[in-house]
Amino acid sequence: MTDRPRGGTPPSGIPGGDTPGITPPSGIPGGDTPPSRIPGGDTPPFGILESVLYARDLVATETFYRDVLGLLPYARLTGRHLFYRCGQQMLLIFNPEATRLAPACGGLPVPAHGAEGVGHLCFAASAGEITAWRARLTARGVSIEADFAWPGGGRSLYFRDPAAG
Repeated sequence: MTDRPRGGTPPSGIPGGDTPGITPPSGIPGGDTPPSRIPGGDTPPFGILESVLYARDLVATETFYRDVLGLLPYARLTGRHLFYRCGQQMLLIFNPEATRLAPACGGLPVPAHGAEGVGHLCFAASAGEITAWRARLTARGVSIEADFAWPGGGRSLYFRDPAAG
């Protein structure tokens, strides 16, 4: 969870910020090509529609996202996925054991996918909300792994969901 103005730029110290020596690749905001165009004149994507995490225990995951973060599923398929709307984006949480299988004949033409290991996702919150979120998480027994003030401004809280995401 990071305090950043809604729609704002990354804090200093990460690619896209203003730390000397860190140069974002050409063609992305903060690089040497204006963000409105990429080489060839095409327009880059204007945002991220979906972010994905993977969890085998979707029941524990749903309980965490509901009881700790206050998010209610937008859609669910028992044993396969949970979908959450968060602002203008969707958070998709899949059971990797279910999504590694090819879709059933006549099913949605989504390619098989899945991942192992720790994931990373960052929710946006205002500076005042970060303090309240820290208290809420702590009161619900969620361990804060890091509470970090970025050198150029902004603050991030790091914590894990039941799947270590």
